[in-house]
Amino acid sequence: MAFRKNKKSEEFLRLENLIEKDRLGTTCDFSTLFKIDIENLFSEYCELSDKPIISLTREKDTFIISVTVKANRIKTFAVSKN
Repeated sequence: MAFRKNKKSEEFLRLENLIEKDRLGTTCDFSTLFKIDIENLFSEYCELSDKPIISLTREKDTFIISVTVKANRIKTFAVSKN
């Protein structure tokens, strides 16, 4: 099966994703659970307008995690005085 890089097919994206996860040493379960946790966390503080976008890269022994979240509004919170 031939893939054309300038017009990525669904199969190419899936293969690229699997190779990246293998290179990083993470599993599909980790990525899925991490994305769900991030979405749940930000949903407590914001009204999200889209799913979070997460970028995970590895530099030697360090992981760099970037999270982009789009929100329609920040939720208001009442602070109680004790």
